[in-house]
Amino acid sequence: MGGARAVLGGADLWYEGDWDGAEEEFTTAIALEPDHAFAHYWYSMYLSSFGRHQEALREISIAQRLDPLAQAMSHGPAKLYFHAREYDRAVAEALKDLEVNPNYSTTRFFLCLSYLKLGRLDEARETCEAAQETNQGGDPLVGLYHAVAGDDAAARREVARELEEYGRPTLVSLDVFAVLGDIDEAIRLLRSLQELDAVIQNQLGVHPFLDPLRSDPRFVRILRDMGLEG
Repeated sequence: MGGARAVLGGADLWYEGDWDGAEEEFTTAIALEPDHAFAHYWYSMYLSSFGRHQEALREISIAQRLDPLAQAMSHGPAKLYFHAREYDRAVAEALKDLEVNPNYSTTRFFLCLSYLKLGRLDEARETCEAAQETNQGGDPLVGLYHAVAGDDAAARREVARELEEYGRPTLVSLDVFAVLGDIDEAIRLLRSLQELDAVIQNQLGVHPFLDPLRSDPRFVRILRDMGLEG
């Protein structure tokens, strides 16, 4: 039970931006209960957010070996390979998971992003449309497809539509403007979210579509203020 409490504590601290405290809780959880699958899963997500990709992949492998049927973490390898910029591996892992969990929107989300990074636009469009339909988070994945395909106007329309429907931007909203080269708008949206959305905060250091922002001093400052490295 001590391990389970440490997992929950680590997740809470991670979402609060207490990076050192979160890692201490995750490693404590694993020490207390080495066979606790979700301790290894959460630690893998934490490691990935700091670019420690090989460690992250090792931890997710342990987690899935311990609990191969846990749908909640089945998207993990696709997400980690995407953040490690191993997009072919991310696609392979996502397709493998979708064979077992065909309606799992999180896996489809990372499949969409990986196809876009590979320039496989026909597959990307179909996957992004399906992921956007099943995802309730307001991510303008079709807008990101249009941005990658070079249709500036369509990309902006999709973001505006999602913002109107859901009332707030998401990580993919930032992606769209980063891809379009509208760095000012991406930074503006990011500033509106950094105090609100832990999921975005925990991916800023490694999310590939944000690479166009990494040389901007404003983005560097935001990461530094959060205790993250760009």
